[in-house]
Amino acid sequence: MQSREVSTLMFVPNWPKLSTLFLQNNMYSYPSRTLDKGLPNSFFVHMLGLRVLDLSYTNIAFLPDSIYDKVKLRALILCECQYLKRVGSLAKLKELRELNLSRNKMETIPDGIEKLVHLKHFNWSSYSLNSNPLSNPPSNLFSNLVQLQCLRLDDRRLPDVGVEELSGLRKLEILEVEFSSLHNFNSYMMTEHYRRLTHYHVGLNGFRYFPSELNGSCKEVTVKACNLEGGKDNDDYHLVLPTNVQFFHITECHLPTGLLDVSQSLKMATDLKACWISSCKGIEYLWSAEDCIASLNWLFLEELQSLRVLFKLRPIDIVRCSSLKNLYVSNCDNLKHLFTPELVKYHLKNLQSIHVGNCRQMEDLIVAADVEEEEEEEVINQRRNLILCFPTLQSLILEGLPKLKSIWKGTMTCDSLQQLTVLNCPKLRRLPLSVQINDGSGERRASTPALKQIRGQKEWWDGLEWNTPHAKSIFEPFTTFETDETYHLPPLISFNFMNDVQDIYEDV
Repeated sequence: MQSREVSTLMFVPNWPKLSTLFLQNNMYSYPSRTLDKGLPNSFFVHMLGLRVLDLSYTNIAFLPDSIYDKVKLRALILCECQYLKRVGSLAKLKELRELNLSRNKMETIPDGIEKLVHLKHFNWSSYSLNSNPLSNPPSNLFSNLVQLQCLRLDDRRLPDVGVEELSGLRKLEILEVEFSSLHNFNSYMMTEHYRRLTHYHVGLNGFRYFPSELNGSCKEVTVKACNLEGGKDNDDYHLVLPTNVQFFHITECHLPTGLLDVSQSLKMATDLKACWISSCKGIEYLWSAEDCIASLNWLFLEELQSLRVLFKLRPIDIVRCSSLKNLYVSNCDNLKHLFTPELVKYHLKNLQSIHVGNCRQMEDLIVAADVEEEEEEEVINQRRNLILCFPTLQSLILEGLPKLKSIWKGTMTCDSLQQLTVLNCPKLRRLPLSVQINDGSGERRASTPALKQIRGQKEWWDGLEWNTPHAKSIFEPFTTFETDETYHLPPLISFNFMNDVQDIYEDV
């Protein structure tokens, strides 16, 4: 009866040999306090061999009493039963291996879970905005469940699980858990129990952006609403991170001026692939040369009003950022430029995607470290003759940058560039694209052989300045014009973002 629109089952089936029953995706309808709609209390009486029961995504409001003595039951799956407020004692179901009570609105944890000593998978994940604590949550709930391999507890309504209780689960492979205090979070990390896990999500202060279906194969930490500003000099404000973390998201926090002062563990995070920093105060730069996170592939920066530069560098510094492939920057209003030519030339050769939006003070994408406000014409001409190379860049998207005057005042070669988008950047008058001339035939062609599309407003396109007279006609066939009616500036972080995040987890 899976996926059928069954509103009620009023009979008591005589199926003594039935081992598996899937009723998920049906829509049960329950008028208030009636039991004659849906499943009768005696519905499971004759199902003596029942081992697997799945009632997920139904409107079931209660479980029939006859389910609680099904002693052979191995799996009870009640995912997203929105009207299910309570489940009775499970103490008799001692053969249970899997118990899924995720995405529910239950007001209390069922009694008897501590007696399910064979349980291997327990899921109590909830993405509800309801933060009211559960009534009478049991303590030491998992101390006896030593067979657990998968434990999902990321629910802000739960009290913090004891650190000793968690670290005592020696067979655990997958963990999703939330802590409500920095002390408890750090205490768990210092046990290094996370090293036993193949996958984990550990959160601080009830924050989770992605559903577990998307990122179940990653080692992830998310942190929200913490004061970490004094972390460099005070352990009470210092974050302890797992050294094998792959995805790190921190939001709405007070941070020190440099990202790595948040946690010294970041320097040892050699597996970190993706870092997302959003809506944080205090941070002025990410890291200096000697502290670069060498493994990073994806960097997302959003609403960082104190951010002034990405990297705090001197000209002689050596930066090991060669793994960085994708850079997203949004709503960082004190950021005036992203890169220096030295960074591009020596350390960012593997960048595939650059997306910058809504940075109101951004003037140049790439600028020399010693640039002056006013330059001599001779210096400008010299810079235009300097060629920078992005050999793997496929997508460059610039949106909502009212002060942007240049991408690079010289020439860029981007043999892999497929998409160039410039929207609502009224002061940008020059594109760093060039035209190649065939010595034999004199044929002129774009220096970006992979180019498929240039997006922008027609008024902006008509006002562009070109180094050669034929450049505009060569690039115009690739152009798609946007109008105010067809173009709406999306939040940067949502622009194809879920696809990008899926790529992160596939990569790791």
